[in-house]
Amino acid sequence: MAASSAEQPGLSEVRRLMGADPEAARPRLQALRADAVTRKRLDWRLHVDELECRLLTDIDPQGAERVSAAGLAAAPAPLQGADEMLRQRLRACHGGVLMDLGQDDAGKAELQAVIAATADEELAAARAMALLERGLRRSRHGDLVTGQEDLLWACETLARKGTQADEELCLSHLANQHKRAGDLDEAQRILSRLLASARQRGAAFDEGIYVYGLAQVHAAAGRWEDARRGFAEALANETRRGDVEGMVYSEHGLADALLHLGHPQQALEHVRMAVGRMKPGEDPQHAARLATVRAAALLQLGQPAEAEQAMRPHAAAVRAKGDEPQLASWLQVQTQVQAALGRWRESYETLAELRAVEGRLHAQQLSRESARLRQQFNRERDAQAIRTLEQANSQGQRLRELQAVVLALFVLLLVGTALYATRKFREARRLRSQALHDELTTLPNRRAILAQGEGLLRELQRTNRGRSSGDAGLSVLMIDADHFKHVNDRYGHVVGDQVLRELATRLGGGLRGKDTLGRLGGEEFVALLPDAGREQALAVAERMRRLVAAQPLPTSAGPVLLTVSLGAATLHAVRAGDSLQTLLERADSALYRAKAEGRNCVVWGDGSATDAAAATEPARAVRQPVGQD
Repeated sequence: MAASSAEQPGLSEVRRLMGADPEAARPRLQALRADAVTRKRLDWRLHVDELECRLLTDIDPQGAERVSAAGLAAAPAPLQGADEMLRQRLRACHGGVLMDLGQDDAGKAELQAVIAATADEELAAARAMALLERGLRRSRHGDLVTGQEDLLWACETLARKGTQADEELCLSHLANQHKRAGDLDEAQRILSRLLASARQRGAAFDEGIYVYGLAQVHAAAGRWEDARRGFAEALANETRRGDVEGMVYSEHGLADALLHLGHPQQALEHVRMAVGRMKPGEDPQHAARLATVRAAALLQLGQPAEAEQAMRPHAAAVRAKGDEPQLASWLQVQTQVQAALGRWRESYETLAELRAVEGRLHAQQLSRESARLRQQFNRERDAQAIRTLEQANSQGQRLRELQAVVLALFVLLLVGTALYATRKFREARRLRSQALHDELTTLPNRRAILAQGEGLLRELQRTNRGRSSGDAGLSVLMIDADHFKHVNDRYGHVVGDQVLRELATRLGGGLRGKDTLGRLGGEEFVALLPDAGREQALAVAERMRRLVAAQPLPTSAGPVLLTVSLGAATLHAVRAGDSLQTLLERADSALYRAKAEGRNCVVWGDGSATDAAAATEPARAVRQPVGQD
């Protein structure tokens, strides 16, 4: 075989095409491979095989494995110089694909062999590609710390030793790593840089990926208007390209953003478009995600029966995957649907399962936060330090000795700083949690819930223009446990605390996704309901009342019967003299009337005594008192 020299004609054009239209690049790569074989240019062949392996990794992993295995079979080992670099790069791609196909042991062994064989500086780029593949799989499997270590080393090395395409491939995986770790600002910074590069190169396919990735970051951060714009742009890009799968995912993201922005009808339309583009039986997990969004939209539109019908066919797929964030979203909607249909026992059981899943997710989030803290010490400044030490190494033995000292001190400082920062982080997190959360129920405390209410009121004031009295505004519910003193007097304060914790869980099950429940103190709670008018506020209040009264609260002393009284009030637009305090006083006044008129009911805070049962079921008794104890 001929030695490596000039690049194969047409290869640079194919690289450009891979970023603009991967499907069009595939036949061009195959033609270049045939040319390389005809000319007996192994170096050209290995280069083409690696490009096609990486092109196929996400869209046809079996095809990627066949291409890389055939290329390695054609290359006797070991080769010399640049040819060996190309062979080891192809091995790295092959190892990653094997892991994607479920052959974890074989893939890990292949990657480890590449890392061991590329210790020399002239093979550093091949080593970086192997670490990229290993770091990517570690990150995807939840090993965030070691995954980030691999990816950071790979990206720093490829910035010096690799091509622009190598570096940007690594950075795209590093951005996803930061997203998984919850470091959304860093993920956004990297993706914005990659997006600018893709637009400059005219790489439409890459541009679509980065636009969609940025929209996901905005959604994860709760910036729903930014997410909506991002997913809409992604959908327009995929529509122009005719990428059906990309259109489906963009429609889903857009529907979810619209749902969080309070536009359920528009969300339903995008769900319908996404489902219409999917083939029957295709991607059951994504079909289940779409069904969850559809059900939540139908629930917002007051159609719980239709919401349940939308969810039923996908229940098995949600549980089969083991994706706990998806399961939590599913259970959140399901418990609200069951409550809206009056199936209180089922709703309570689903709510208990949801709380267990949320507990596991919370523990995972704490782990990710800890991992993120450790990772933040190793970014650009660390990379600059490494480059500085490498320059010192080239100046001779004396400077190499200095390098060893500096590096040792750096490591000691880094370890000490990490330990100190971790301790401080935990202490700050604990103090912040104590300052903002009620210790007994873990709900937002008085300070936190009132601060959130002030923020919602300012947002309502900002959008005053164009509002009418019929528009949804900010509603509050004041909630008080009936005869709670009897519980403490009879069972003691330990059981009373158990009742309050269980009561907080029951009340939370009646909220919509955007609502917040807080504890003011004692047996008093308050719920903030943004974008809710009279009917929506009464519906939420009635769900809460029924969830509590439906069955006794479990305690160590046995089941305890309890009911709640609720006062509701709404502010449609902020006018002179309006404040959160006046709104709370209206709701509190309504709560006082509810107590005076028999308890276990909802009273509206506009001066007239009414309740949700009377508003929605006029033929039934308004109040249904439940006996104490």
